[in-house]
Amino acid sequence: AAFLELETQSRDALGELLDRIGGPLDLVIDDALIVMLNRVAGFSYLKEHGVSKIFKLGTELSDSGPQRRAILIRATVKNAEAVAALVSRSRQADPWPVIMVPMRDPICEMIFEEEGVFGHVDLHELPLDSIAIDTDTLSFMLPAFTTDFFLHGDQTQIPWLARAIHRIVRAMGPASSVQGVGTCARMVADCLRSAARPADADEAVATTRVGTVLLLDRSIDMVSPMCSQLLYGGLVDEVFGLDGSQVDFGPSVTGSDNAATRAVVLDESDPVYGSIRDANFAKVGPLLKVKVASIGASYDDIRGAVSDLPLSHLKEKVSDIGRLQRTKRSLQLHIRASSHILEARGGEDLSALLETEFAALAGRATGVLEYVEEIVCRQASMLDALRLVCLLSAAGGGLRPKAFETIKGMLLHSYGYHHLLTLHRLTRLGLFKQEGRSSFANLCKIYGLLSEGATDEEGKPDADDIFVYYGYSPLMAHIAHSMCAGKTGDAHPREALSSLLSSPDAPCPVFVEDLPRPSQPEAKDERRNHVLVVFLGGVTLSELAALRALGRRQGVRYLFATTGLLTSHRLLKSVIQEDQPY
Repeated sequence: AAFLELETQSRDALGELLDRIGGPLDLVIDDALIVMLNRVAGFSYLKEHGVSKIFKLGTELSDSGPQRRAILIRATVKNAEAVAALVSRSRQADPWPVIMVPMRDPICEMIFEEEGVFGHVDLHELPLDSIAIDTDTLSFMLPAFTTDFFLHGDQTQIPWLARAIHRIVRAMGPASSVQGVGTCARMVADCLRSAARPADADEAVATTRVGTVLLLDRSIDMVSPMCSQLLYGGLVDEVFGLDGSQVDFGPSVTGSDNAATRAVVLDESDPVYGSIRDANFAKVGPLLKVKVASIGASYDDIRGAVSDLPLSHLKEKVSDIGRLQRTKRSLQLHIRASSHILEARGGEDLSALLETEFAALAGRATGVLEYVEEIVCRQASMLDALRLVCLLSAAGGGLRPKAFETIKGMLLHSYGYHHLLTLHRLTRLGLFKQEGRSSFANLCKIYGLLSEGATDEEGKPDADDIFVYYGYSPLMAHIAHSMCAGKTGDAHPREALSSLLSSPDAPCPVFVEDLPRPSQPEAKDERRNHVLVVFLGGVTLSELAALRALGRRQGVRYLFATTGLLTSHRLLKSVIQEDQPY
């Protein structure tokens, strides 16, 4: 309900802003905002508020007709430059309304001034900062934040991230404390604390849902995203690619060549996805068979009941048929999607790959390097080779000098010397470096992250639902749970965790701070048990599943917010130098 309230606030703000601008008008939209806009408003809502047509930013627009145009963009340098080019070419007499999401940005305004179009734009801001991508998960839809902050050191998005989190807390709080792990978390917490007021707590007392806000840097665990995901939701993201909660399954699954009709939303409206999202892929088939049998039995029950029902009760049965038909369509879709995933990720090499990944996690480098060398010699995908190298490096605190130089030489010789830039970026992210200090092995012992019994006696996946990867439970989930479950409730454990996660040139702060409390006494409310976990730099769906499982064990209900969903390939593609720079 609170997520719905946030979306309602954003939709109302958009409608009011469009009404102030006045229509009719055409709306030019940043491509990255289309999914968010579809979730919050939809074209019918935009049409009610004066929007006639929608164009993507970057498409060629004609100047024919008297129609005014407005622009809706995320406030980035690239978008500001594109808007400046569009406005400078335009013959529109009136200033262009430019709506920046989620807030006006001084750097964008400076670009408009430098390009000589500042007097031809009318600037507005829209707090469209997050959308619900699941019943317990919000996304800020910032897939580039990982590289922007942790690679390039861009801190310009920190203030509005804090504002977005503050908005969530106001709708679902008041939170009594903010906890965090990492440098980025420290920056966001400082901004959040300065924005929080006792009045906010007073306003939200009656609807308290979140007691604690936990901020986590992606940099504290770069190991987990490099592992192969085995849960259905994670595999859907890796094979097809999720954009928020929307996925294009492709013509082989949907049977449609139209990209617009192929887009499927996987959320609470899907009657099947919720029950298989966190299931190991090996168990998805049996779960779908049970669903199919249940559908068949329900149809039989309806056939048997209809003949004996009076006319006044048929309406209820008709609605049951509609529900069953929606479930049937969803089942057909997920069965075809599962078959496609099996073709893409199955095969004889999967077992060897998973064993190699487990060896990397356990610190057995020799077999991993041989496997990587085989990939490189076969001229297979560079992403596959890099993923294993980065996994081994991140888990072991780096590679031995000889192995480092050998792997570096093989990669450059096979895939091109322009990838020196790729390897440099990976080094800056801590994913490809020479041997140094590593605490991953100690953290594995402390939290029990590795399970040698990755399969049971029948060869099926480990029944323990926290081992969402092959014999590995993600470090990020355990750090989050230990902070929230009180295992780091005094200063010494926090200092120990900070020491384990820090390096000589990159300290890792771990902190717990109080936020302003309501001035009137708080009523006891079991909803205070809710924790909002914010992932700064992205999170995988497998990590979310592990944290849900840990929460169920301790009776802690987690809500999540993230800058974006993460997969190993998505992260690596963001740093790979595709073209030669010269």
